[in-house]
Order: sequence, then C-alpha cells, then structure tokens
Amino acid sequence: SREFLNLLVGLLQDLIQKFDQRYGKLEAIGLASPGIIDYKNGIVIEGSPNLPEWENLNLRQVFEKKFGVHVVVENDVRSSLIGEIWKGKCQNVHSAALISLGTGIGAALLIDEKVIRGKGNAAGEIGYILFNRDHLYEDWQDKGCFESLVSGSGLMNRIYRDPMLRQKWGSAKDIFQAAMQNDHDALRLIDEIAEYLAIAILNIVSTVNPEVIILT
Repeated sequence: SREFLNLLVGLLQDLIQKFDQRYGKLEAIGLASPGIIDYKNGIVIEGSPNLPEWENLNLRQVFEKKFGVHVVVENDVRSSLIGEIWKGKCQNVHSAALISLGTGIGAALLIDEKVIRGKGNAAGEIGYILFNRDHLYEDWQDKGCFESLVSGSGLMNRIYRDPMLRQKWGSAKDIFQAAMQNDHDALRLIDEIAEYLAIAILNIVSTVNPEVIILT
C-alpha cells in the first residue's frame, strides 16, 4: 500500500502542476476509495477484499501533509452517487440506488434526499447478499456471495476453477466478447450474472423503493 500511495502522490503532483498553470491555485482534493470509509476523519477503516492491505489508513493525513490543502475521503461508490446527485441522473431525485459492477460490487443509496451511510459507514455492501439457504454455508473467501458470483474478479475465480473454461478465456472481457459471438458457455455465464443482478435489484426496489436505479 505504501508503494501505491507514493505512486498516487507523484501522479497527483504532476496533475496539480498542470492544473495550477491553467486554473490557478488548488484549494481541495477529493479522494474516492473502495472499502468502509470514515469520511469525517478521512480514514479507510477497512479496504475491500480486493484491497486487503488498506486498513486503518489515514488518507486525509497523508495527502494534507503532502499538498497543504483540505482533503475529503469518501467511499468510491458513494462518491459516484454524490456525483450523480450533483451533475448527473439523480438531480432533483429524492430516492435512488447506484450499483457499481466491476472488480467488486457495491451500492450507494439516496433515501428521502439523504445519502445513507449506516452504522460504521458500511451501508451499501451488497456484495454480501445471499440468494438461497445453501449460500449460508459456502466459503466465499471474504468476497461475499453476490460479489463472488457476479463481479469481474468473482467471475474469473469461477473460470479458474474450471479447467475447460480456463483454457478458453483469460479475462472477463474475453467472456463478454465470446458471448457476442454466441458462445454457449459464455452466454450461460452471462445469463446467470443477469439473473443474480435482477434478483438483487428487485430486492433493493422492494426494500427502499427508489425513483432511479443506476448501474455503473
């Protein structure tokens, strides 16, 4: 994590130098990170399963010390929702759900014009949704059931466990390209993903009744 932080600081320094030349002095920095974030203090309490070394990491302190400006740290999916509220598809919307599908899976909720954070800022961790009773007893290796079944990293873990499929594809992108060419195995996997995603969306709709659902 230290090497990554040093790289990120260097990239930001280059960006800020170009920014200052064009727009004037930088006044603040916003950082979006996966995981459970103490946004009031700028601390990554617990990184996602895909960032296991990010734990009790005070990003605000690191970047304020480096750049001398105010720093705000927020969960990445919640940041996306805030952006949609500010300038995107959730302007003038009272309730919404944003679901992020990528290496992992997460969600952010706007209910009655309030961004929901939950106890310990852990609201929206839908990667841990279960779909049937048997899922209670499976070892999902900390990723969670939904994330293991549907995310890019979870999809590849399933491929690696199947010798025949492992020989066919090296990435999630390969699977989607194969589906576009009507490959039977690829279409089967994507149909499964679509069904699990549909179930999760229906559960969110029946629970919080959002006006808008955004998939990113």
